[in-house]
This record gives sequence, C-alpha cells and structure tokens, in this order.
Amino acid sequence: MLARRNHHLQAMGIQVWQSREDQPDAEAESQLDGCVDANIDLTPASAVTETAAMSSPLPSNDAPVTGHVDSSVSDAEDSVTVAQAANPEFRIASIVFPGVCVVVVDVPTDTINPVTAQHVLFLKALLLSMGLQVSEEPEVTLFNWPMLRGTDFDQSETAARDASQAFLRGQQVKNAVRFVLLMGDLVGQYLFADDCAYTDEQGRLLGEQPQVRTHSIEKIFVEPLLKARVWQDLQPLIFWLQQSQ
Repeated sequence: MLARRNHHLQAMGIQVWQSREDQPDAEAESQLDGCVDANIDLTPASAVTETAAMSSPLPSNDAPVTGHVDSSVSDAEDSVTVAQAANPEFRIASIVFPGVCVVVVDVPTDTINPVTAQHVLFLKALLLSMGLQVSEEPEVTLFNWPMLRGTDFDQSETAARDASQAFLRGQQVKNAVRFVLLMGDLVGQYLFADDCAYTDEQGRLLGEQPQVRTHSIEKIFVEPLLKARVWQDLQPLIFWLQQSQ
C-alpha cells in the first residue's frame, strides 16, 4: 500500500498555470443566470498543465502463435483483458481560487483545453453570489486516471479513488483555501470524503475544511433550471461561511 501511494504521489508532481484572462469587473459581477449564455471566447489564453498520463506499451499480440498453447495461460490473459476493460478512465480538473476555495469538476478526456473562460466566469459569478470576492485568476490543474498504463500498475476503482483523493489533498495543502466544492457525479464518486452513498449526499457539508457536492458545470449549462438545485445544495456552505466570519 505504501509503495503504491508513493508511486501515485510521485506521478502527481505537477505544475499549475495562471490564467491570463483579464475579465472586466462588470463581467465578474454579472448575475448567475447570465453566465450560461455569455457570448465569450471559450478558449483560455494559457495552456493547462496536467498530470502526465504516462503509457507503457503493452506486448504485441500480433505475432503468430505456433505449437501448443497452454489453456491456463490463455484464460489468465482473458481475465487480465476483462479486468482492464472494467478499470475506470477519467479526467478531473482542480480550479483553485487562492484564499477562497478549490472547485473540482469532471471534464472531457479528449479536449485540449477542457476548462474554458465560460467555466471560470460562471464560477466567479457563483462565488460572488455567495458573498465571496475573487481578486485573483484561478489556477487550473488537470488530473488523468490512469496516471500510468501497464499490467504492473494498479488501475482499479479503489486505486482511482485513493489517487484522486490524494490529488485533492495535495491541492488543499498547496493552496490556502476555505472550502472544497465538488461539481459532478464522477467527482463525487471518487473524491467525496465520506464512505456513504455519494448520490444521496448533494448539499451535505463534511469536514473541518468543508466539502460540498453539487451538479457539474456542463450539466448546468445544458439544463439551466438546475441552478435552483445548485443554490439549494450550497445553502449549508453559505450558512457555514456566514457563521465563520
């Protein structure tokens, strides 16, 4: 277990980027409803740095097979193939607003810049509606699972959860933030701190440095009526922020 954890942490030696987007104050203060339909450039000015998803080439199966084939070996190879197919593959993004919070969202695995200016503008408006002032541009870091490919690296569901939570703890230690906002079912599944059924825990506050979970940004963009549910999910966090001032 220790060797695997060290392997994970070594693979998470990451750098972050500082967005160069210079959004006018008027845009940052726009209402939450306006963010979904904002007509802005969706490509960030800076490239996003992500954890390296290093791949080890697997042995080729194209070579012709001659002679007797041990059925037990074949069965073992089939079992490995099935296990690999069942292993999770995903990408999450940590969006850090220094001094305020870490927002973790699930993002597409096939997009170069999955966190757009529209996402950032939406989050700024959301934080502003919670009474939080954002004075700095966020720092975005991507995390890919699996981080390493190959039969000698544990890519299971349990390993994915351990590595994802280690990634989040690293972001919390590295940055001075007050709370964590988890947005999306996939993020809730792998990063929610409690062992309970995460699907029933939207809006529940956990930990001394609170975590709260709600819908993903992409889902809100597709279904704007979900903003009412998101606001409901955030009420325990808003109450905690008011009490801790």
